[in-house]
Amino acid sequence: MSGAIKMYRIEVDGHFHGSPDVPRPWVARIHGPDEKFGLHREFVRPMNDWKDARAAWSGNTYGVVATFPLRDGHLYEVSRLRGKPSKRHSVREFYSLEGGRMVAIEPLDALARAEAHDDPVSLFRIRDNEQDRPRVAEVTGVGMPRIMGFIVLNGERNYRLRRDRLYEVHENGQTRLTTADGNVLTQSEALSWLAKRSA
Repeated sequence: MSGAIKMYRIEVDGHFHGSPDVPRPWVARIHGPDEKFGLHREFVRPMNDWKDARAAWSGNTYGVVATFPLRDGHLYEVSRLRGKPSKRHSVREFYSLEGGRMVAIEPLDALARAEAHDDPVSLFRIRDNEQDRPRVAEVTGVGMPRIMGFIVLNGERNYRLRRDRLYEVHENGQTRLTTADGNVLTQSEALSWLAKRSA
């Protein structure tokens, strides 16, 4: 059933309209890691179905359904409302479409799929900061390091660091070189580490 398309439906609740605090539902296909947003997303354009729409006394419209065409074998992130109508909250969830069935994926497992490697890793967490965006990059030699993808959970950026690699961590205006197990290295130590690894 590879390549099959599933129509994924999310009701566009009436209080999406006119409220900047409640975003409209969206679905994005995950293509891999992204240095700025953590994951590289391609947003799926919805088709709105007004067949069962109805107007409330408040002026809001209910029953509009956003329909997203999804392709089998791909990883998706979904932003939608959960909870009771009187107390809803916005959530972001990951799914894999497998054989026409939506399979829920844990966020860190979604990051692992986006990175597409099964090397042993250590989980590294760093506080997300609006003023000074933290970042982690893999150092592969002299020159520009490779920025890592990440998942934000509970206000922290979560990175999967390969255990035999060297990383540059930028946090609170400072930069340090570290291995996945947390050993901080000087520049000369890092150069020696890279030389031994490439020998």
